Amino acid sequence: MKVLLRGATALAVLFAVTAASRGPNDSVPVATPAGVTLKAAGRGLVFADATNRTLYTYAGTAVPNAAEWQPALAPAKARASGAWSLLKRDNGTLQWVYRDKALFTAVADTGREDIRTGAVPLAIKDKAWQAAAFDPEEGIAVPFGIKVDEVDGVGGIAFTDATGLPLYTFAGDAERDKTSCTKGACPNHWHPVLAAQMARGVGNFSVVAREDGVVQWAHKGKPLYTFDGDTEPGDAAGSSVDKRWNVVMVYKFFMPARVTVRRNHFDGYNLATDKGMTLYQRDRFRSVNGGHSLRGGSRGSVEIAHLLGTSACTGACLRDWPPLLAGASDQPSGLWTIMTREDGTRQWAYRSYPVYAFSGDKAPGDMNGNDRYEMTGRYVGGKDPFLDAERPRYVPTSSTDQAKGRLPVMGAPALFWHAVAP
Repeated sequence: MKVLLRGATALAVLFAVTAASRGPNDSVPVATPAGVTLKAAGRGLVFADATNRTLYTYAGTAVPNAAEWQPALAPAKARASGAWSLLKRDNGTLQWVYRDKALFTAVADTGREDIRTGAVPLAIKDKAWQAAAFDPEEGIAVPFGIKVDEVDGVGGIAFTDATGLPLYTFAGDAERDKTSCTKGACPNHWHPVLAAQMARGVGNFSVVAREDGVVQWAHKGKPLYTFDGDTEPGDAAGSSVDKRWNVVMVYKFFMPARVTVRRNHFDGYNLATDKGMTLYQRDRFRSVNGGHSLRGGSRGSVEIAHLLGTSACTGACLRDWPPLLAGASDQPSGLWTIMTREDGTRQWAYRSYPVYAFSGDKAPGDMNGNDRYEMTGRYVGGKDPFLDAERPRYVPTSSTDQAKGRLPVMGAPALFWHAVAP
């Protein structure tokens, strides 16, 4: 980490991080290999390449037209992992294969998002081509009352109960440690996941008989529990209470090294450095249902994220908002992509928004940069050329906006900073 002092009070920290997946569940597969990303498509996620071009599968029998479709190539040193495998082509290059289906990109796909058509902007007439969707439940058998769901607190996909609360296993000695909850009452607020008396095993799930006479679900032979400190979907407070308790994960999302998920004082979660310093993104204000600071609220608009890019913070802005920089050899993966700034440095972006720290945060857990608004223009009367109607029109105030002719979506002409939600 390089620390630069600018003036008496302004502290700018340039984070140069190396890509790596982190977390207590080291054996859990990462959802995407290096160079393969995830992007929003309707209510779900589809796979994309490092330049944000959607990845497609082909179910036809004819050879794909090379002028329209190209194989999604993997690095020469790529390795198969989990549902991901590799196809060696005639010319020696490697092509990504997901769940036994070779992946392709469309030549016409520019990687730019269009708010009107979502994350799959091409009109594909041939039904044999389908966007490769990330479906974490595919191929996983679960018993009634157990789900596969995203859990913010662990940065990945995990098994949960019917209400969305995560399931845990105990890593200690079940026979010697009473915390394991195998005998008598459960100390420390851990509760067994009960099964019906006539329940039978499903997939990796089995049932175990407890000494108190009830039947409990187990995963790969380890009894399952919930933690009563988890109160709403996405919580995973039990992991921080006792490190011997681990959420049972299906996939973990890629995280750059020294970036982690942290529980904040709003009883929510945000991304932070491994030192606990909050990470932020800058967005354009717009009227939406579900505040950006609420659990499950708006994650922003991918179109707006691409429109703003790194130009949302340049020059003097960088003194207070240092970017989270990627190393020269780092590759995008999962929900993390890399943008190149005007000075040539590479900056991490999460869900298409560039990520920054804030010089006003002095201690781990500080969120002094959250919900900081700045007016960027003014409205004047007149005809909106985009909507062909008489209504207030946005007048840009910066030369960058003027040069690119930017107009915002409906809402006040303001930019704001907020902590990055996982």
